[in-house]
Amino acid sequence: MNSEISSEPLWLAALSDDGFLQFMTLLAHGLTIGQRVLCFEGNLEGARQLNEANHQIAGLLVDHVEGGMRRVFDPFIFNLTDAQASVQGAQAWAYAKSRLGA
Repeated sequence: MNSEISSEPLWLAALSDDGFLQFMTLLAHGLTIGQRVLCFEGNLEGARQLNEANHQIAGLLVDHVEGGMRRVFDPFIFNLTDAQASVQGAQAWAYAKSRLGA
């Protein structure tokens, strides 16, 4: 993991609660777009990996909304093993950050 990627969990942890919810929602939205792309291309493994990332994000959001303590973000989105899923995940992350003005 390079230093830019390792700084992302710290950046995310510094967000306000509203910023965290907004970012995670935007990230999930971006990942669904990536899933569609990979399904269209027939890359089921990549789509499965993005689906798992979305599942992780949904879990973070549920915990947060139910008043649970905000977990430290595990940068699973940067550890996708499928090359196309990794590209789509990085694009989704960049999209979410850009929408926050980061």
